[in-house]
Amino acid sequence: MFKLKFNRIYMLLKNNKMIANSVTKSLSDMEKFEAFLKKNLPEEINKHCHPLHLTDSELVLVVDSAAWNTKLRFIIPSLEKKLRKHYPGQVRKIRIKVCLNNVRHETPAREKHRRATLSEDSQSVIIESAEDMADSDLKESLLRLAGNRKTPVKD
Repeated sequence: MFKLKFNRIYMLLKNNKMIANSVTKSLSDMEKFEAFLKKNLPEEINKHCHPLHLTDSELVLVVDSAAWNTKLRFIIPSLEKKLRKHYPGQVRKIRIKVCLNNVRHETPAREKHRRATLSEDSQSVIIESAEDMADSDLKESLLRLAGNRKTPVKD
């Protein structure tokens, strides 16, 4: 299926030079803006921010979380001035989009959470408390909690 789609794209670009030139120019512009951002953004933000597209003199940047969006918003006014100076008439405004599934960089895999375990002392305190409970539902819940203690496997 993917091969079929790529063949269609290839044929479209091969047969229509105007579209091919437009795509080539867009890619070239995005590479230019990527390099500009790399030079002009702090390194911590740069890893999480990439140009998406340029439409009607508006450069759209994509970040991978709302936190980076917030940090980037404070830098945008000075970044817009620099862009206007380096690329007059090409970029008037910068807009930011948050894309949580940004695939341009690797994010560390989440660690598996270990199940919480009770110590022997905690288990005995819970059992003692449960035995003194008048409320049968609470007593049952506490005993069930105390029963969740994992005992270490002995060789």
